[in-house]
Amino acid sequence: SGDTAVDLKLDDDPEDDRTHHLEAGETDSDTFEYDLEHGDEPELAVSLETPDDEDDTTVDVEPATVDLNAITTDEPIVEGESLEVTASVTNMGDEPSDESLELRSFDGTVVDDEPVEIDGGGSTDTVLTWETSEGDTGTDDITVESESDDRTAGVTILESATFEPTIDTQSESVTEGEDALEVDATIENTGEQDGTQDVVFLVNGEEIETKPDLTVDTGESEAIAFEYESEVGDGPELELAIETADKTTTQTVDVNEQADFNVAIDETNDPVV
Repeated sequence: SGDTAVDLKLDDDPEDDRTHHLEAGETDSDTFEYDLEHGDEPELAVSLETPDDEDDTTVDVEPATVDLNAITTDEPIVEGESLEVTASVTNMGDEPSDESLELRSFDGTVVDDEPVEIDGGGSTDTVLTWETSEGDTGTDDITVESESDDRTAGVTILESATFEPTIDTQSESVTEGEDALEVDATIENTGEQDGTQDVVFLVNGEEIETKPDLTVDTGESEAIAFEYESEVGDGPELELAIETADKTTTQTVDVNEQADFNVAIDETNDPVV
């Protein structure tokens, strides 16, 4: 009986060693483990040595290969919101991966990238994000790419609520200091989402009245009305404006001066008794 050393070598480099006590005629078994590293491919020479014997073999090592199984998104979203893309990936190789996933927008621009750390044969989900901006609207494909694979998915990005004002009717002219100016307007939501905004009425750049929290559904319109009491000195014209968060429309109105009556005494029947 006695103790014997067992050494594990990988590519002739010592990796692990164990000591076994064996009685005469006895056998024993043991298991060595090694975590593969980058650079171990394409093969690894493995040997076990004792003072009296040696055995060796060659193990084929597949490099890390990140396959994209599927991608899912939280579409549809509205322009300016964040699009989240979840990529389900598997490392088809033996080594751990050191790749990155890239997310490409409608026009192919890389908008996000995330490292993928997966042991050989393992799987994981990775989330990538596209921070969209105003104008990133439409329906098209986004793409997720690894070094060896890619997947696409259709995405719809909706246009946010867009309030477009129109002045429908107004007083053709007013007399300063005497007449009230009446304005009828329409607010149309030409966007793809319902929305709520304040609508402001201005005269010569000065805010006269605000309709707060006007809600208009997508594709619908709302009629509103404003009034302005003219003042002396408003002539010769007034510039009217209806303003939303998105657009402004303007028109002008002629202002007439007040009538000016001059009084004079031409003669009297003086003297009188």
